[in-house]
Amino acid sequence: MLGTPRHEQLASIGLRTLHDVLNYEPVRAARMLAVVARGAISEPHLAGVVKEEFAHRGATEAVSWPVSALIEVGRTEAQTFAAMGIKTIGDLAQLAK
Repeated sequence: MLGTPRHEQLASIGLRTLHDVLNYEPVRAARMLAVVARGAISEPHLAGVVKEEFAHRGATEAVSWPVSALIEVGRTEAQTFAAMGIKTIGDLAQLAK
């Protein structure tokens, strides 16, 4: 999944290696929320993971939320992910697969 164009896009937000991607907090949060959506673990408290307007929603629906719902994803990161076709938390959870 880290082909040359994609690699360059990820590098533009500081993600240069697979290790960087796997340890990038938004990817970790997205992967956790994907596990919650599958029902594999109970719903976590979402404060500190997602922005306030999403924190009151059920985490089981989080995979359909935009990546910008994650607290640590700003405009630059959201635009970079969108250019890569990554629009939802579910898409982001698949990034390192």
